[in-house]
Amino acid sequence: MGMCNLVELFTRHGHGRHPARLLFCLSLGALVACESPKVESPMVGADRDSHGCIASAGYLWDAAQEKCARPWEK
Repeated sequence: MGMCNLVELFTRHGHGRHPARLLFCLSLGALVACESPKVESPMVGADRDSHGCIASAGYLWDAAQEKCARPWEK
């Protein structure tokens, strides 16, 4: 039920005489409608590959050097 329908329902059934109650219900409805679920962000640098290289930092496994390296720093 949308907020406009809630106001119409309240005023149609004689509850319009209690503006504080209407304001409380509308405020509560707005809080519930605006609540967003928590989204867990992965920790920065937590994207290590099987060799332990952090791809988001530009490191890739260099088999010739047998270590993590940035290709543009060679």
